[in-house]
Amino acid sequence: MGICAYVRCPRCRQDFVVSPSLLSVEGIKAHCPFCDASFPPEESPRIVGWKKETAGLGVAGALRD
Repeated sequence: MGICAYVRCPRCRQDFVVSPSLLSVEGIKAHCPFCDASFPPEESPRIVGWKKETAGLGVAGALRD
């Protein structure tokens, strides 16, 4: 199983899987597969499996303890 993060959609409140490496890309938007909303990850009310302060450390740094 690969490394993943979970992002909560601010519109429909459903959690979906994203690659943690995409969360640190400037200007990228997350796309909710449930309600079709697109939003910057920082607008998500909940992100699990990724730490903003370790984003520059690569995939290993993105894991939470």
